[in-house]
Amino acid sequence: MNWCAALLALGSSVTAAELVMEDLTCAVQVGPTDMQATVDNGSRSTTVDDGFTQAYGIRAGIRHGFTRPGAALAPLLGLELTLTSGEFGDGSTDRRFGALLGPGIGWAVGERCTLLLQGVIGAGLERTTLSATPAYAAIDASGWWWSGAVRAGALVNVSRRWLVGVEGEYGEAPGNVSGGGLDLTLRPAGLSGALVLVWRMDPSPAVLER
Repeated sequence: MNWCAALLALGSSVTAAELVMEDLTCAVQVGPTDMQATVDNGSRSTTVDDGFTQAYGIRAGIRHGFTRPGAALAPLLGLELTLTSGEFGDGSTDRRFGALLGPGIGWAVGERCTLLLQGVIGAGLERTTLSATPAYAAIDASGWWWSGAVRAGALVNVSRRWLVGVEGEYGEAPGNVSGGGLDLTLRPAGLSGALVLVWRMDPSPAVLER
């Protein structure tokens, strides 16, 4: 039957796919906007549920797949630099720069499609500026942040070397900054999404060594 032949053809094409991954990556990220904030002035600590009016960032890095000839599934490792900005409605900002390390697994579903699953950890520098209010003067605080997340993505070849894709991520990124006599702990957490552009440095499949 025609439908049976189509299923067999689809199965054979998926089986024949081979993972190739030697990539330079660039991503534009949106979110997360949910956040918990703790303010400590030395004598009193207050924690509130807050949020950014908008949160966005960019990532750039390299991703390598530890592939074998003919294998559609293989472990991978990604390393990225990241720059993010969270903005509050009163003009206050939280900006972060750092590095992300992402071990995971890649699966070549077909000749043109690759699925990714990664655990991502990161750390870096943070700077938070708070606008003046009736309760306190403007504050410029600095410190550091760390993060942990799970990321899933899909890439599609648009040419032999260029790929585009989407990624979704769920995680948390606590950060501690100090300034103006205050210690601030900001914990952005939740879902984020990204559009990804990839340049494949070596599109050739792995070869057997003799």
